Amino acid sequence: MLLAQIWQSVLGVEQVGRDDNFFELGGDSINGLKVISQWQQRHHLPLNIRVLWQASDLKSLAVALLDNAIQSIHSLNSHNKTAPNLFCLHEGAGLTMAYRPLAQRLEGQVNCLGVAPDNAFYETSDLEELANYYTTAILNYQSSGSFNLAGWSLGAPITLLVANKLCELGHTVATVQLIDSWSPFEQQYSNVLTWRQWITDWVMQSVVECKDEIELLLHDYVATGSEDVAPLVNLLMQYKSCFSLEFIDLSAEELVRLIEVSYHLHIIARQPVEYKVVTPETVHCWWSTDSSADKVSRYYTGLKQSLPHTRLDYDHQEIVISSELLDSIERTMLNNIEQ
Repeated sequence: MLLAQIWQSVLGVEQVGRDDNFFELGGDSINGLKVISQWQQRHHLPLNIRVLWQASDLKSLAVALLDNAIQSIHSLNSHNKTAPNLFCLHEGAGLTMAYRPLAQRLEGQVNCLGVAPDNAFYETSDLEELANYYTTAILNYQSSGSFNLAGWSLGAPITLLVANKLCELGHTVATVQLIDSWSPFEQQYSNVLTWRQWITDWVMQSVVECKDEIELLLHDYVATGSEDVAPLVNLLMQYKSCFSLEFIDLSAEELVRLIEVSYHLHIIARQPVEYKVVTPETVHCWWSTDSSADKVSRYYTGLKQSLPHTRLDYDHQEIVISSELLDSIERTMLNNIEQ
């Protein structure tokens, strides 16, 4: 199998099996780009870094290539038929990479499954519709038993909506981990930015060098009134070295999709939906140093429900990979297995 041969060559391993995990074999974003380069030189089917991230074992990657589509649910660690599932909902860019350390911690004990936008994503008009869509995808993957959910950042309100929907359908939700939740109750998040405002902010927050040149480029682009992402991305690709590392790893095609997904999430997250907690006994909130006590208070007021929570001394980006969080989720999941 060509994919296996390429993995062997890039990762320097003697043998690759169908269920082997790219990241567990030593893969990272740099090796991922090497895999893509070798694949494109030897095969006509398209492969990009996003598909490789979402379908990290060889079997899933082969299926994704044949389907030529991004799946809603993808494995973040090796699948164990006897282990429970933990569904991890994507953040505001539609990515699930932040859950990799958790998936590695739970390897062999819990199946960590990323839930991310697929090709039907753009048909949703608010987070409740998106949550209903993801609920259907989750039930297609796991039709019965107890459900475990986790969501970081924008993934947290989506997770809460999915948990509510599962309960409404008569299913048992065992655990819900809301990690430094994006808050729909903050005034600053109530207004939808225009494309011009949003794309300028989104690009500039990733710039580490050449800020004046890129700001001028953006000014000229938005002055055209165009919302076509591809021409802008073609211009930005000339300045790839001036952006943060996550940006540099992406191809033009991937960057176009990332921007489109991020802006659609920005829009639908700001549409009014009802947030509530159907089973508060299953929910635990985690708050970072970026979430003030006032913000947390407004969050619980908006939910009309106080919830058990833990505050950790990490910022928004660090908390999802912190050892305290990973330890606690591991204990919770293993305790549920024993019961």
